[in-house]
Amino acid sequence: MENTTVPISNIRIQNGGESIFFNPTDDITAKEVALIFQMFLNGIMHREAKLLDFGSYILANNLQKHFAEVKDESEEG
Repeated sequence: MENTTVPISNIRIQNGGESIFFNPTDDITAKEVALIFQMFLNGIMHREAKLLDFGSYILANNLQKHFAEVKDESEEG
């Protein structure tokens, strides 16, 4: 059996008409980590759902500073 590795890359989210990626700031708190973990875990658990409202969750929990808009592929890496 062949062992195929998958590289770890940026986490992208489609938020309405924009694409954003997880870009945590250095001052991220433990609570913010827990909230973001909860959001991503829900995304994994409910991946069959057509649309998860990540944008509203990010706004309601004041997590905007940990996400950046993808303007082009070169900004993400």
